Amino acid sequence: MDRHAGGITMKVSAYVTPDGHPPPDFGGLPLAFFRKRFSGDEGEITDPFSGAKHHVSLKEWANTNPDTTVIVISFVHTYDR
Repeated sequence: MDRHAGGITMKVSAYVTPDGHPPPDFGGLPLAFFRKRFSGDEGEITDPFSGAKHHVSLKEWANTNPDTTVIVISFVHTYDR
């Protein structure tokens, strides 16, 4: 899922790992963490660049193991040239 707002793109990706721990320098947290934080499969994440809130849906991974699925949420700031 990609969202573009004011030069900032938010991307939500998922990776399945054997033990729920991403490799070093990989980032991300288990799906179970976000489900608990959101009290379900949908919630909001604050954009670190602008402070804006972005809707996040984890429904795409509803049938995956929440302990071994690692969710990575990244923000990329793009500049107009």
